Amino acid sequence: MGDRVHALEAVALHRYGVDLAFAWLRLWLLFPHTTRTEITTAHAAFAAAVATVITVCRRQLV
Repeated sequence: MGDRVHALEAVALHRYGVDLAFAWLRLWLLFPHTTRTEITTAHAAFAAAVATVITVCRRQLV
């Protein structure tokens, strides 16, 4: 996942001159409510999947 985030940041910087690490919070405020809801839902699903993987890996180590 990190490599995809980095690739997106690189494209935004090189193509548009936008540093997403700096601009993200400012862009977030401009998004319509439905877009923010979709992003929040996707983030929650990703976080839940990561938590599941960590739980499974810990159980295998014990």
